[in-house]
Amino acid sequence: VWAGSHAPGGPESVDDDCEEPFGPNGFLTRLGEKIPLVSSGLQYVHELSGDEQALRRARQEDPIGPDGFLTQVAEHIPLLNHVVQGVFYINGEDRAFQRARERNPIGTDGYLTKTFEHIPGISDGVMAFHRLQGEEEAYERARAHSLQNLFSKDGAITRVAELLPVSN
Repeated sequence: VWAGSHAPGGPESVDDDCEEPFGPNGFLTRLGEKIPLVSSGLQYVHELSGDEQALRRARQEDPIGPDGFLTQVAEHIPLLNHVVQGVFYINGEDRAFQRARERNPIGTDGYLTKTFEHIPGISDGVMAFHRLQGEEEAYERARAHSLQNLFSKDGAITRVAELLPVSN
């Protein structure tokens, strides 16, 4: 399949392949393995040629593969994370699926969820959602910034009001 290449395990060495830019180990092939969609085509060619080492390398370098850098960036983007999770679930990529769930920005422990938990009023809604989901630890975390807690006898807003001379 490769121009000028040899069968895996043949008499030529891997160093000879490196001199062929389009060979299975050539620098242009390795560069192509880092480009989305080009990598998928090269994986297909490696599979057809029976070069397991090159196929394994191409799968590891694939930027839109389960462990690719573009895929991992997408795991941090709200809503796109759910699409990535769905693809992992359908393809049976359990480890990548679990990683995407943990990185979900609007999940129970996501960075956006934790940010909304610090906003009085919104944290009450997030708190209720955590309670419905049975996430007690997240519920308590959101409860710390709820309006009820802020306006309670020992709440932050009550204490600030007590410091003002006009409020007594």
